[in-house]
Amino acid sequence: MIIHRPDINTKSGEVCISAGIEFQAFVRDVPDKLWFKFPATYSKFIADYADGFVVSLLLLAMTLGEDIEVRGELSERLVYGMQEYQRIFNLWLPGTLKIVNIKTNGLIEEGYNETKCGVGCAFSGGIDSFYTLWLHIPQNERLPSYQLTHALFVHGFDVPLENISTYLACKQAYSELMEKMGLELLTASTNASQFLNVIKNYNRNIGWGHTHGQVLIGVALILGRLFSRFYIPASFTYRQSDLFPWGSHPLLDSLLSTETLQVIHDGASIGRVEKIITLAQWPLTYPLLRVCSARPDGLKNCCICKKCVRTMIVLEICGALSKYTTFPLQLKRKNIRSYSFWTEYSAPFIRENIRYAVAMGRKDIAFDLYFSIALSKSVLYLTCILSYIIPIKYIEWVKTKLKDFFKNTTSK
Repeated sequence: MIIHRPDINTKSGEVCISAGIEFQAFVRDVPDKLWFKFPATYSKFIADYADGFVVSLLLLAMTLGEDIEVRGELSERLVYGMQEYQRIFNLWLPGTLKIVNIKTNGLIEEGYNETKCGVGCAFSGGIDSFYTLWLHIPQNERLPSYQLTHALFVHGFDVPLENISTYLACKQAYSELMEKMGLELLTASTNASQFLNVIKNYNRNIGWGHTHGQVLIGVALILGRLFSRFYIPASFTYRQSDLFPWGSHPLLDSLLSTETLQVIHDGASIGRVEKIITLAQWPLTYPLLRVCSARPDGLKNCCICKKCVRTMIVLEICGALSKYTTFPLQLKRKNIRSYSFWTEYSAPFIRENIRYAVAMGRKDIAFDLYFSIALSKSVLYLTCILSYIIPIKYIEWVKTKLKDFFKNTTSK
């Protein structure tokens, strides 16, 4: 893989930094350039180093098994960190992700001379990012150099580039929120997901969950003249059962720091239930909390997908669901029962929800969650058995019919 020297252009109120990408092998459905766009007022903060490009494409190169030739400069600390970053992913997924060499035109040892005072966090409007925001606003963060100044909202991350209406609605609402708190919402957009979607063609076991951390950090690295610290909101906790392969991880994030930008994995000391209970006491979140990625529609959550339902469960138990205008529908027992919650990545959240429901005397919700686990495993086992006698191309259809059957016979 060749990453050409980044090129910076300003047009129509936006500054765009892009780099041409070449592959050794033929790669289908991938753009010629990786780009990042920001408001033109932030052009002075954009670094012309290649740090953000290499970080964003590192797992793709490992998937393809192609060494990276960087026709630009890289942070020496980052190059060292990416070596360990690769070793960790290679241990997690040895048959899929190969360790590659990174060659560069030059190394930057000392970073920029100018003083940087920006402290940012990745912000999507979800539970984890809102908790990191709450934790490090000046009212709650005692250390001045760790207090937030910016929140970074990336279009093309959880909101697809083609969904412009949702992006604009979020941008408007979150800009007003940050202004109230004396912070600044920094918006960006990127086509990085179009490159990372290629990984699925090589291995379906690797998805956005494995690659999202590097994209967020990549965007922060592009803003090399702004941030001295950047928080990545943790998805899971430090509990041993939660430390499985994931794109944002306490072992990984800090390895992508440079001499002048410290990347911090933040908020992993408490679970998702505790975060929701904390945010439920912060009225600013009531019209703004957005957890749905199944069908993004402005600030409205669909109230049906797994992310919505497991969030609504906690809000319902703590008595705050009715306060959140972003959840326009009521929580229904059939939605708890009928969805396949029990996967490796959702299991920690469901375990927390069950413990909380039992502790608060909501045995009805605990029962429905246990039922959803049994349903999920039943569908899995039946699908495995039927796969021996039914052609593989029909398996997805069979899984859908099984779920519909259980939903129709058990819903209330």
